[in-house]
This record gives sequence, C-alpha cells and structure tokens, in this order.
Amino acid sequence: MKSDTLNVRIPRKLRDTLINDSDQKGISLSDNVRDILTTYSEELQSEEVDNQTLFDNNFPNSNEFIYLISWMYEKSRDPINWGLKNDLKDLKKIVLEVIKNNCFPNDLKLEFEKVLLDILRLINEFGTGNNQFRFCELCSNDAFDYVILRDYINNRAFENRIYL
Repeated sequence: MKSDTLNVRIPRKLRDTLINDSDQKGISLSDNVRDILTTYSEELQSEEVDNQTLFDNNFPNSNEFIYLISWMYEKSRDPINWGLKNDLKDLKKIVLEVIKNNCFPNDLKLEFEKVLLDILRLINEFGTGNNQFRFCELCSNDAFDYVILRDYINNRAFENRIYL
C-alpha cells in the first residue's frame, strides 16, 4: 500500500505524551500516530453510519410516510385510483423507502410489498379502465393488514414515553 508523509506541528507536551504512549505499547511513534489517526477516521465513518441510521429511524415521522399511510387509509374507503400516473410513481418511491428501511419490522414490510405490487400493477395498466386497488379489498389474499400498521404506530408512539 502506497503511503504519503504528513508533516504537522504539535505542542511539545502532546509529542512527549505520544512518545511515552508509543514506548509503553512497544511500537514506533509513526505506527502509534498512524493507529490513532486510523481509529479516529473509523470513528468518523461510524458516526456517518449512525447519522444515516438516525435518518432511517426518523423516516416513520417523515411527511412522505405520513402521506403514504393517509393515502392508504383513504384507499380503504375509496379504492378507485383518481390520480395521475406520476402520483403512483411518487407513491411507489415512498413504499420502496419503507421496504428498504431497517426501522420497520419485517411483517410490516411484507404488507407494504402488497401495496407496492398493486401500485406497479396499476402503473402498468394505467389508462385501461382497470383503476381499482386490490390491497385495500377486505377478505383478499392481497389485502393489506391495517392491524399490523396500527400496532406499529401505537408501539412507536409509546417508545419514547418517560414514566415517573
């Protein structure tokens, strides 16, 4: 592995501390500084992953997710698609975000896969007169289980509750 030289000025006290630390570890000063910088760099990358996880975990509170579940509940009362093809494509993107997001339980992701398949079907059949969603039909194998969604929302609402 090719490496570069980095010259930096540091306070004498820090240099002495690094030298003592290197001697105690039985490694060269260069190896010690390299190890420290590598560890620091890995921690920074880990923080970036944690921030992405925070973003992922915040998705259930996003406007997109709230829009999606509002739309789904509306479809349970009126399963006809009155929207545009682009509306369906936007909903498809949101459903895909739910499915790939790690903060949702697998049983809920499976339910959203039913919605995704139904949206894809309607996108492909757009303009043919077949504009009824099946995921919201009761007593159907393709029906979305709203109880799983309701339970997820209820459990999440009490996740951060503080009991005194």
